[in-house]
Amino acid sequence: MRYKAHFQMSTTDLFGCVSPWLILQEVNDCVGWEFDIDGVGIERMLEELGATWMMGQMVLENFAPIRPGMEVEIELLPRELHGVGILRRAHLWDGDLERARVTLNMLPVYFKSRRVVPPAELSRLWLTPDQSGGTPIGWEQFPEHMELAEEILVRRHMCDVNGHMTAFQYLNYICEAAGYWGETLHLIQRMQVDFKAEFMPGEILKLYCGEHQGIRYISGVHEDGRLGFRASVSLAEEETPTALEWIHEMVK
Repeated sequence: MRYKAHFQMSTTDLFGCVSPWLILQEVNDCVGWEFDIDGVGIERMLEELGATWMMGQMVLENFAPIRPGMEVEIELLPRELHGVGILRRAHLWDGDLERARVTLNMLPVYFKSRRVVPPAELSRLWLTPDQSGGTPIGWEQFPEHMELAEEILVRRHMCDVNGHMTAFQYLNYICEAAGYWGETLHLIQRMQVDFKAEFMPGEILKLYCGEHQGIRYISGVHEDGRLGFRASVSLAEEETPTALEWIHEMVK
């Protein structure tokens, strides 16, 4: 199914591009609508299973910047069942030009215990047939040496109705740590985030950074040493035109 996404000027970043977290948010909304159609929307899951959806993994691939005013279409492919997770793949089209891809691994979890819902229990809620096939997202392997870059206090406005820090907040910190918002813009070629353990309001998120063979690695760790998330970011070598250059081009 295809959905239209209209990104406004107010949603752009320093370089006039739609930020990675906004791309993820738009795709995540479309996935939520399709879960409603499939019979496993959050409201029904809460009522019948006491469960909700959480993001287990995310992969963003960029091929060209997304600018405000573009009438981007989000094409969602059929869902894939991989173990306990549901994979949703999205292609973002600007006419015939594919500008980005997003892959989400969504996990059904009980709201109180945060344990994963067994597929057999979830299966009775589906209104459409299960799909299989495709390749699951692999888990990232990290370099041994990582340096502490920042400590962040998780505040309530960073959290969602599930009670934990949102995936979109993680992406902002990951982009900052990876150098995405530097003096010049280098498009993110590929970003992967593996979510392991939630960060709740009042907790401290310790951000560690490292680099290996041109790939930047970022991890978020709890004060007690538990891993919260891991991310890898590959930036394109060529600079992307700045917002000012893009605006000059528009007003010629």
